[in-house]
Amino acid sequence: MARNKLVASVKSQEKFKSKKTEEIVVPELFEVDDSNFSKKYEGFSINFSCQDAIEYINSIEVPIHLVVTSPPYNCDIQYDTFIDNQKWDDYENWMTDVFSSAFKKLVDGGRVVVNFPQFVKGEAGRKSLSTIFERVLIKSGFELVDFITWVKAKDEREAVGAAGRSTAWGSWLSPSSPNMRPITELIIIAKKPGKYSSTNSDITISTEEFKAYTISAWFFNGASSKHHPATFPPELASRSIKLYSYKYDNVMDPFLGIGSTALACSQNSRSFYGCDISKKYVRVSANRL
Repeated sequence: MARNKLVASVKSQEKFKSKKTEEIVVPELFEVDDSNFSKKYEGFSINFSCQDAIEYINSIEVPIHLVVTSPPYNCDIQYDTFIDNQKWDDYENWMTDVFSSAFKKLVDGGRVVVNFPQFVKGEAGRKSLSTIFERVLIKSGFELVDFITWVKAKDEREAVGAAGRSTAWGSWLSPSSPNMRPITELIIIAKKPGKYSSTNSDITISTEEFKAYTISAWFFNGASSKHHPATFPPELASRSIKLYSYKYDNVMDPFLGIGSTALACSQNSRSFYGCDISKKYVRVSANRL
């Protein structure tokens, strides 16, 4: 490519750089009494606490219809109170314990929606999280249903612009060692065997939403927050909720983070149950509601 054309190409991508991820703005934090939060609405409620995931799941006394979550990735992310750097066998065993506990609380036919990046980098090189979570969910008793690729842009044109913010392309304009610049994450769908059962029957998804949500690629922007290093936008949870549950069903996220799933439940009339070991994240979640 001639230099003038190369410069023009780079400049053409610059105009997309304003298409940033959604910045999550949270008002000044207030204290949450006893690290718990509960809010009742008409027909549903939002409930979460500062607690260990397995301990919390085992304490739940209501049937869960859907789990929507994005667990820690074991890639040395600096969370508030959690060290995200275990031996891979220990990490996989922990995830299996968490999802095995969730399996017992789910109704027959209940789904789990798990979001994660395809690969993470560690001391031993790149690790495929999709391989790990496939094993985890199968060992926990679930049947694998679908994979969705989440593209962090509204369309292909914006995706090119979003990728333009990253310069980790390896060998520039050379086939020797080019890298893929990640603008996608994976969403794996699994179900508990049996026919889905609920005491509710109201559907909250529109015809156009159903058409869009049942393709294997979802296009919407990512999210970022100064309060959490790896959050996801409520849009991801909202799509999952509308597609896989009825109005007033019970949804759980055992890795609450700063409450994206909880917020989506409040906006879509689902009862929410969740936890996080960080009181700071619980406080941020409460403020977002």
